[in-house]
Amino acid sequence: MLSDLARINAAMDELATKGYEISKADWCCSTCTVAVFDTNKFVYYHEQDAERLNNSERIPRGEIFYVGWGEDGDLDEICTEFEKQEFRVVKPESTAKRIGLQ
Repeated sequence: MLSDLARINAAMDELATKGYEISKADWCCSTCTVAVFDTNKFVYYHEQDAERLNNSERIPRGEIFYVGWGEDGDLDEICTEFEKQEFRVVKPESTAKRIGLQ
């Protein structure tokens, strides 16, 4: 069985094949991560997010792992890729909020 982080990465790899720019813990925070993208069609998680999972194979029960996305991304398309990896997805109300995974 794959770890949650491996399943998150698999969903992001699939989104990359659909034209999304991807960042997997390459930067410390959302501000630094978003600054490096060339377009507004992106999906990411940052170091602070990944550190929460480093000591565990699973997202702790009751907690949410957040994934950021750009305003040119298709929220339904992004969420579908995470749902394919068997995550419960909490859709944000706007691009100012990140997608929650449980």
